[in-house]
This record gives sequence, C-alpha cells and structure tokens, in this order.
Amino acid sequence: MTKCHWVLAAALGAAVPAFGFALHDDTIRLAENAPFNATHGRVTSIEFVRGSSGHSPAGAIVGGVIGGVLGHQIGSSRGNDAATIAGAAGGAVVGNEVSKEHERHDYYRIGIRFKDGREETLERDSAGDLRVGDRIRLTEGGTIERD
Repeated sequence: MTKCHWVLAAALGAAVPAFGFALHDDTIRLAENAPFNATHGRVTSIEFVRGSSGHSPAGAIVGGVIGGVLGHQIGSSRGNDAATIAGAAGGAVVGNEVSKEHERHDYYRIGIRFKDGREETLERDSAGDLRVGDRIRLTEGGTIERD
C-alpha cells in the first residue's frame, strides 16, 4: 500500500464514528406485572425540539481527504497538484454539507406525571396524537399509548 492509501485509510477509520448517528435508547423497561400507578399517568408537556445546528468539521476533513486522493489519481504530471487541490476543495465542500444534514435531528420532549407521583421526560421522534392532559399508559416496550 502506498503512503497516500495509508493516509486515506487512517482518515476514513477515524471519521466513520463521526458520521454515525448517536442513537440513544430512552425506552423505559417495565416488568410485565408493574403496578398500575407506575405505568399510567398524564401528559404534562409536549415540546418540539429543533436539532442542533452546530456541527463538527469531520465531514469537511474526510471529504477533503477523499477529494484530494481522487484528484491526485485523475491529474497527470504537471496538472497533478492542481487536480489534487481542486479535488480536496470540492470534497471538503461536499463533505461539510453531508455532515450538516446528518447531524440535524428534530424530536419531541414529552413530560409525563405518573399516578405514583413520578415525573418522567421522554424523547420521541413523534408525539403522534398526544395532547397535554391526555391520560396515557407506558407499555413494556416504552410506547406511550392514550388510555
């Protein structure tokens, strides 16, 4: 493997986690025989949360490296440096835009007061047809159902 290929492999290996979605599982696991008061309650709030607009430069860096390598492969003798620079610049722009799209994640924050007095805030991709004040039941799988 040439030095250029090692650099590309190292950059991609370091950047792959940056492109992955940080999935979190806020599902509450309940025993099948959980008491009624622990699984039933009322919706106290529903808030739409717009995903973060800040992003890391990882997309631009990876795009620049890939674009530079591809540009280097395309260019020939005298135009090789120019092709490498143009490829790196174009790849950085494309990588930055892709990174922005993957980092934005809108969600709903749903507040629930259970009959046993506990209050929980759950994050979901959708609030469905829930409204503040609705009586709900939290299923064993973490689904919020109107009661």
